[in-house]
Amino acid sequence: MIALTGKQYYVGASTAATVLANKLAPALLDRYLARTGYASQRTDADEPGTRETNLWHPADQAPERDYGAHGTFDERSHSRSAQAALARHPGLVLAAATGAVTMGVGAVIRRRGLR
Repeated sequence: MIALTGKQYYVGASTAATVLANKLAPALLDRYLARTGYASQRTDADEPGTRETNLWHPADQAPERDYGAHGTFDERSHSRSAQAALARHPGLVLAAATGAVTMGVGAVIRRRGLR
């Protein structure tokens, strides 16, 4: 699910659901995130002792190293995203949705013999 507001893209069903829930019931969402937000960002995995720190400078500052944007989710990541592609073309998405609704309404009208 993609929601587009201005020049911001909200990609992912969980992000879109969070934005919607915040608009519908912000106090309820605040309570839920206060109880679960911190724990959901933690892991029980051991941290390797050989990891370079990046507190004062980038960990890949040396010219032979480039960590890029990699982490524990590399196995689940994709090089392309249909959601991001659709978010970049909202007019096309609107036209397709309008066409689908028009065809659906036309089918209902023909089925009921209203034409």
